[in-house]
Amino acid sequence: MSPSTPSRLLALPVELLNQVIGELSRNDLIALLQVCKEFHSACLPFIFVDVTPLRVDRLSHELLDRLQEQRLKTRSLVLHYNTSPDILAHNDRTAYGNSYRKLDIVFCIYENITQLKTIAFTRTSCLDTLFYQRFQRFIETQSLLKTLALPRLLVTRTSTIANGRAPIDAIIRATRTSQEPKQQSSLAVYVREGSDMHTSRNLTNRHGHIVSDVCLFGECLFDNSLFDANSFDEWDGICLGLGITRPITQPRVQLHNLNANALHIIDSRTLLSLGIFHTVHDHIGPYSPDREESFFKDLIQKKAEAGNCDLQEFLYKQDICRNGQRPVHITEAMLMELLSAVGNMRVLCFHQRPVFVRGMAEFACLHANTLEVFSWRCGEDDVRIADIVALSEACPNIVSLGLTWNTALVPRKVPYHGSRLTRRDYRAKANRFVSALKGLRKLTTLCLFTRAYEGEVSSTPSDAFQDAMEYLAGAAYASGISSLKTIHIVHRSQTHMDSRMFKPAVSFRVRAHRVDSSEILFDTSVSIIENLPLTAKQLLQSLGGGHECLMKDFESSDIGYLFPSFQELVNVSREEELGPRPHLRKALNIKSISDIRSTKTPNVRKRPVRAEPSTNQPRPGKKSKPPLTGPVAIPGLVNLGALQVNPTPPPPQYFPGGPPMYPPWPPNGAGQMRH
Repeated sequence: MSPSTPSRLLALPVELLNQVIGELSRNDLIALLQVCKEFHSACLPFIFVDVTPLRVDRLSHELLDRLQEQRLKTRSLVLHYNTSPDILAHNDRTAYGNSYRKLDIVFCIYENITQLKTIAFTRTSCLDTLFYQRFQRFIETQSLLKTLALPRLLVTRTSTIANGRAPIDAIIRATRTSQEPKQQSSLAVYVREGSDMHTSRNLTNRHGHIVSDVCLFGECLFDNSLFDANSFDEWDGICLGLGITRPITQPRVQLHNLNANALHIIDSRTLLSLGIFHTVHDHIGPYSPDREESFFKDLIQKKAEAGNCDLQEFLYKQDICRNGQRPVHITEAMLMELLSAVGNMRVLCFHQRPVFVRGMAEFACLHANTLEVFSWRCGEDDVRIADIVALSEACPNIVSLGLTWNTALVPRKVPYHGSRLTRRDYRAKANRFVSALKGLRKLTTLCLFTRAYEGEVSSTPSDAFQDAMEYLAGAAYASGISSLKTIHIVHRSQTHMDSRMFKPAVSFRVRAHRVDSSEILFDTSVSIIENLPLTAKQLLQSLGGGHECLMKDFESSDIGYLFPSFQELVNVSREEELGPRPHLRKALNIKSISDIRSTKTPNVRKRPVRAEPSTNQPRPGKKSKPPLTGPVAIPGLVNLGALQVNPTPPPPQYFPGGPPMYPPWPPNGAGQMRH
């Protein structure tokens, strides 16, 4: 940044300057904040828009004062604290009480703040009963909350259901219609395994929300013996704790990594969207597909009795390549009967390993007038060209399409997996593939499932697909599919992707412009999409390419930008397990937060102020090393490590002869901090 750049930016009007600063990333904000006092004052409110994980045990008085000043600017609040016995073993009861009082101060600061939209605890946070009760009282004061991620509850000597701890993960989405027309608020509660389920129920009931979407997640992808065939009493406790009824009457239900018994807790009459992902096997008795077929037959019967045959979304996804596992599937006749009985289907996603005799067009044509999103995978082989031609002729209104096409990679230097596929062969196959799709004039999103980059060693999947998608997009526009905007390349198997640490999906944005206005000629190019928007992620999930199997995947997709990295959480957990380490502060020569106050000016670099003057003098005739400069971590922050205190902070306000001013205390005096 040149010396004249800060003055030019500061000369802008306040509204325009705030708009420019609001578009900066968090790292850019922190860097700009340290330039001068003017930028410090301008950037500081934007830093506190998203208060990233605050470590409750490390909160300082200065940071609490700053939170009090900027509380009306805060939109997201993320906390971290762990009261597990292993952590508390290294701390005395005084430190435990101080942490509780600090947490109480934070909650007092943000009580009844209507601008606060997101409240979350990190996934490693664990609160005991005392901390959890204070957290629940704070949640009750938030009437306009949109996202809530619950911490785990530490309870001993009681059963799982009796104390209200969730045995599985769940996402509860609710809506509330306000008195003003065309205004509707939404709430998403992430109930983690081990958290208190009644918090979600009390929050939705208190503010009049109506639960519309339920997602239940099993323990893992391959093994879940939590519920057997007769465990409906436990499902009653779970549904009651989550604030939903059994049978589940919500219109949107998704089941992840659960066995077929969970299907029978759903009320088919009010169901509009059903998602079944990665059904696992039972460990009690031999597997029988009758449990799934009996549910679908019951769904058909109840829909007919209720006179409501609408099923707008049906997603049935099983892992295609699961070695050593018996395939969980529904039969061809059962699927045909189900699709024939329901109507107005808009989204159809069907992935399973067994191959059907009938082509995909025979199933899709049953909803040709309403079908917009269609994804079909039966087996590991490529879809046949004849089936694609039949699909494009039968369902011309499809907007998003997902198919298996293993030829999505242009060979680089050596043949792929011993095959003799050359660039000329790839272009010939791409032309045949695209020409079969030319009947889909409204196609905007194409999702291709492939195993191509399993053999890539020398280059990354993104580099390998770049040339392939460049040619594929050009061939699509040449065939008349001028509406294509996005191409997703997804690995065919969740198992292989997790074991080899592949990227879940590689997405490309297609750009095209006409070469000649008199002719239909386009010049196309593709670029990698680093961060998909929320609507694109939801569409990719509907196509079966999202690879979100556990709740933490959905949580990371929605609010993952607020959480610290995995390595940072590992370091924090390791530090908590080992207990406090005062030798680190001694090595850094830091005693308190006042030792790291910044005194920098725009173009002057000064040595940081030390707590004690150094007695080490350089030897005569030898130049001393320049001082080390850079952001210093403030105790109490994880992602706000580079945030520095105002170089000229305002003088603290005091009561007459009393301590610094903090938020008003509760009526009972709980949580007051002693000085």
